[in-house]
Amino acid sequence: MDNSEQRKVNTIAKQLGATLITNGQDILKGAFKVSPKKILSKSELGTWLKNNTFPGASLWDEKYYFEDISFYNSLIKHYWGFHKKYISDRYDCDNYAFTFSSMVSDIFGINTAGVASGEVYNKDTDKLIDRHAYNLIVAKENGKLKPFLFEPMKNMITEWKGQKTELDVWKYVIQWQEFF
Repeated sequence: MDNSEQRKVNTIAKQLGATLITNGQDILKGAFKVSPKKILSKSELGTWLKNNTFPGASLWDEKYYFEDISFYNSLIKHYWGFHKKYISDRYDCDNYAFTFSSMVSDIFGINTAGVASGEVYNKDTDKLIDRHAYNLIVAKENGKLKPFLFEPMKNMITEWKGQKTELDVWKYVIQWQEFF
């Protein structure tokens, strides 16, 4: 195949890839039937976070849309992002966390799946393992707003129960959060 033919093939491949991504997002949006109407102002979310021991969160938007935890439980059951190969300093914990947060906002219009960072400890020995990034999700459960910890590298979620919340083999300590 000469260069001219290869360029044509590449153009078609680029167009097809973009179309498949767009159509896949539309299919997911339709399958989950999400139309977030639940809204918090920046001030309301900031106050709620502060009252729930999350001081100093960076809030980039003026309005925050959220869903019930049942949406996230279903989404996580079908989430594909944790299959991506971990590559140190190129696609690591922060990339997993920001990808999940961005995907939820991009496809579903929900901007309360924030990114959090802090330290993780061994749950049995309490020994510091490292700094780590993951997701802090604000969602409703039984009509009440609650914080949830989502570990996008393991595709696991649990209710946040304060510093050193346990999930799998780690204890998590949040030091900053960002919602965008």
